[in-house]
Amino acid sequence: MAEVMEGYMLRLWDGSLWMVKGSEFPEEDRVRAFPRRVGGYKCSGLNCGYKLAKEIYPWLLRYDACVDMHTPQVPLVDIEEVLDPLDERSETDPHARRLKRLLEAESGVEVGVTGSSLLGVGRDVDLVVYGLEASAQVYEVLSTLRRRGVLKPLSGSALMEEYRKNLEDTTVGLSRFRRRSAHRLLVGVYEGKPYSIRLVARRRPLYGCRRTIKISKVETMAKVLDSSLGFVTPAIYRVQPLSGPPGYVDDVEFLVTYRIRYMELPEDIVVQVSGYLEYIPGLGYAVVPDHPGGRVVTK
Repeated sequence: MAEVMEGYMLRLWDGSLWMVKGSEFPEEDRVRAFPRRVGGYKCSGLNCGYKLAKEIYPWLLRYDACVDMHTPQVPLVDIEEVLDPLDERSETDPHARRLKRLLEAESGVEVGVTGSSLLGVGRDVDLVVYGLEASAQVYEVLSTLRRRGVLKPLSGSALMEEYRKNLEDTTVGLSRFRRRSAHRLLVGVYEGKPYSIRLVARRRPLYGCRRTIKISKVETMAKVLDSSLGFVTPAIYRVQPLSGPPGYVDDVEFLVTYRIRYMELPEDIVVQVSGYLEYIPGLGYAVVPDHPGGRVVTK
């Protein structure tokens, strides 16, 4: 069984299709994944996937020490097929093929195709890159291609669709969302089709992660001091809290997220974060908006 992580897809014994999430897992014989397609039912987004897993596969929900909560964890023995994003398939979306090859030619880095793009023509092009150095090279190429006009910012119906999806987790107004989208590189338009690219900091998964401790729900205001790791998964921002929970506000140094919509925050921006205050071994105290009800609102 190949090692799997963020961007890989799994086909289980019952034919259902699952998306692997994350690059750190508590056990070697299971992997955190969320259902994408079960029978004729299609699901996108973590909230939808969690609900579907809870309703149809409740026995797969287990305590996950990496995130200090219960998540769907698929036993490796239940996997019939691993869909590797680095292995191109005959049915792979041609738009995804062309953007993949363009990025590889410009950066010298291997790029994978994931999501619906791997299995056929989808509404969006979904790509993935592994490794911090490789991710930095591709991110620089994205900037170059944007300046050349090969890649364009979201606009029109593509912008509105992305805004609609973001309304699940944010209350930002459309005009502010449009201005921010104009500067983002991880999402945009290529050959008239929306794309999304996830840059994963790890090259290989880590098993037996140290336990993250959720301390309490928080609502805090913070200023982004360092966004140099704001383009990779997980995005890690060094922040200066301006308000927050008494007793902990002075200890918070980081904002950590796995969600692309919260990546590429510029330095000096002030954000209002709802989520959990967590203690992350090896890092310290951080606010994490990735739980149900969490959000990041730019000021």
